[in-house]
Amino acid sequence: MVVSSCKRKMVRFLVLSIYLWTAVVAKTNHSKVEMDFEKKQSTFLTGAYQNRLIASKTVIRRSKRRGETNEPLPVLIRAAALDYLNHSNHQSSIMAPSGFSLRCDNNLTRMVYNKFPMADLFWEFNGRPLHVDPSRTWYEPLVNELTMLVAEPEDSGVYACKMAQNWYWEQTVEFYVIQVQSPKPTLYLREWEAMTLRCNSELFDELFPGSSNLTWLHNGAVVYNGVALEGETITVDHIKQADGGVWKCFVTMSERKWQTAHANVSVLPAISFMEKIMSQTKYTVAAVALVAACCALLFFICWSLAYWSDRRDQKETLYFEEQLQLLKEKITDENM
Repeated sequence: MVVSSCKRKMVRFLVLSIYLWTAVVAKTNHSKVEMDFEKKQSTFLTGAYQNRLIASKTVIRRSKRRGETNEPLPVLIRAAALDYLNHSNHQSSIMAPSGFSLRCDNNLTRMVYNKFPMADLFWEFNGRPLHVDPSRTWYEPLVNELTMLVAEPEDSGVYACKMAQNWYWEQTVEFYVIQVQSPKPTLYLREWEAMTLRCNSELFDELFPGSSNLTWLHNGAVVYNGVALEGETITVDHIKQADGGVWKCFVTMSERKWQTAHANVSVLPAISFMEKIMSQTKYTVAAVALVAACCALLFFICWSLAYWSDRRDQKETLYFEEQLQLLKEKITDENM
């Protein structure tokens, strides 16, 4: 009875294992192996100045603080901001891993604070809320200075300092264009893959709509020249070896020119058919090996239980036969 029950359990387990293995294979074959060259960053803020640097606009949901109003930004301040930004030209190019500092403390910020003492000041990077890495970034709230201790190529782009009052209005008060150069490639792609590069010109579209001109260069040759609104990104559907090299994007307005994007692209040979199969099946092989090991372990456990159960039954049967033989001999002796 014990042996039959264990055998039935083994059969059920093997059927379940085959089903699970089939599900794992089906799921793995439809998955993609992707390479992510972007690094996730975390926000570092402490103390009473936490609201000075806002990493996300979800702060709009907070309760209203004393001193805040929904009064619009005066026309005089907007005009002063436009005049200041029209003459601002903060840009620099450095080599990694050098650092840089960005300060947002000028007459314009003081003018806004005088009118709106509870206004929030925050930074944006390439049109998105700035998230800083505490291991290589330092923020000084008293002078609104952001220092990147160790810069990397992915830190290149446009940094905008903005102010807002209860998110009823928002005003750019300072911006910097930083390019972090590196002799090593910043983007690796394989032949026939798609390549999309961003120019990071959102701020200029916002500040000077229709006034800025955008130019893309590939190894010094112009590949696009037009209005910034029409060429924020450039896409190559099927990249080739000739598409490798240095890509740069420039935003021009009047006599000012900013390099807002830089990419050193390395094009690797296309993946062969066998490499694709291996890349798609390596996780399947590992899953199958794990399932096989579990099946082998459980089979060994069931076999051991069945073996020792059978040995016990044999011993019991032999014991009963011996006892029966002794009883027969005893009865025979008594009859004689």
